[in-house]
Amino acid sequence: MRAFMISRARRLYPFYFVGLMLGLAVRSYQDPTGAFVALPMGLLGLPTPGSPADYLYPLNSSYWSLFAEWLANVALVLFFWRLRSQALLIVTVAGAGALLWVWRETGTLHGGFHWADIGVGLARVAFAFPLGMLLYQAFVRFDLGRFRAQPSWLGAALPILILPCFFGLPDLLIVLIVFPVLVLAGAAFEPHWPSLPLWLGEVSYPLYCLHAPLQVAVRFVAVRSPWPEVVGLLGFCAVLMVTAVAVYVVQRQRRYTSPIPATT
Repeated sequence: MRAFMISRARRLYPFYFVGLMLGLAVRSYQDPTGAFVALPMGLLGLPTPGSPADYLYPLNSSYWSLFAEWLANVALVLFFWRLRSQALLIVTVAGAGALLWVWRETGTLHGGFHWADIGVGLARVAFAFPLGMLLYQAFVRFDLGRFRAQPSWLGAALPILILPCFFGLPDLLIVLIVFPVLVLAGAAFEPHWPSLPLWLGEVSYPLYCLHAPLQVAVRFVAVRSPWPEVVGLLGFCAVLMVTAVAVYVVQRQRRYTSPIPATT
């Protein structure tokens, strides 16, 4: 367990720390006392009780999902890795039941970043994590990789993601059905131009760590500017710059360190 958790920390913490410091800089301008009170818990990767606006992670609100992932990793080390497919299926169905209950009570699955809706986040990871393991086992056992997905298949599937916006399709249905199908299709997809998917994969985690404080900073400036559209455009350019820097850092790190096997 110790070696596994250390490997996860080595992989996740560097950009976690960068995003935390960026969030500290942004929040210090708005609420210096609250920002530095939240810093010790943030450095430990733990949520801050009684934080302003009820955020689990007031310095970087998106970190709630990393906390959920760390809990899932602990569960993986302790007992998930022992479970056979049948047991994983039972756990996944139980997680789906938790999602159904949350959706019936709140009408949405959008939550997890506030203390008031922390149960939503736990229900989401209770379904998604064992489902991911189950999909991987099914992919290997039934050799689903032999059904090579074509780019047109993914292109046809992507519009489904915007259906809730136009037709009121419940996000519960998207999570339970559409997303697992997209995951399997993506796993079976062998691109003729692998550099783009690899690049997107490399920058996805750094951007996730940095996007929330950047968004707060851009919004803070935009609402006080007579040209909010210009500020928004500059913010978009800043995201592109962060993307370029993230790619450089990730590639440089991989060049000088041994790779860590993917474990989730």
